[in-house]
Amino acid sequence: MLLIENFFSDIVILQVWTVMMALISIAWSLTFYHRSVRYSRDDKHTLKCSAIVVAFCWHLMSTLSRVLALSLLASLFPVWMGCVCALHWGVMSIWLAIGQHHSASCSSRCDELLLSAALGLAYVLAFISPKDGPTRYLYLAYYLVCFMENTGALVVWCVSNNSNDNPFLYYGAAGAQMLTFFLGIIFLLVYYNRCHPTVISRNKLAEEDLSKPGFSKSYNMRRSSS
Repeated sequence: MLLIENFFSDIVILQVWTVMMALISIAWSLTFYHRSVRYSRDDKHTLKCSAIVVAFCWHLMSTLSRVLALSLLASLFPVWMGCVCALHWGVMSIWLAIGQHHSASCSSRCDELLLSAALGLAYVLAFISPKDGPTRYLYLAYYLVCFMENTGALVVWCVSNNSNDNPFLYYGAAGAQMLTFFLGIIFLLVYYNRCHPTVISRNKLAEEDLSKPGFSKSYNMRRSSS
């Protein structure tokens, strides 16, 4: 009996370790995907170490919150979880096929549809920018959809469970899912407001302008004339 208990405890530890390594691998892959895209282009500034760390934390927290929400739903209703993922995949694929054209990386419309389907499947867990350009509203739309899906899964799990049976698991799982989601949003905002190469280069240009000998004099003259 003791050997069986030890065997199952070892399996649980191995499963937890495997899931954590998978999440870290996803976050690490997304971070270095963005770094590689910028590194391969001469017109883009590369990511610094601080930006890589913040981007990694952003991807890790957002992916962890997504996996937690889907796992909680799958623990009670695995078929529902599969339907949610399939619906999410379909909606994201249609959105990408209609609104996001990948002309730079695809030679035909068929290739664009296949790429949209592949990215739509990846969007079940994480967001990958489909093309170069402003991504503010893309992130807003994606994380708004994920927030509604995660909240729905969490509500179903909380309603179907009894907090008195295992309060640590009940409140811990719900709190961890919400905390990791909002931490991911915070790291996202910090990355684009403080660590993004465009913001850093813009701040450097502003500092260089301020350090020029005639800048303060001309600035004061403009202020006095206005």
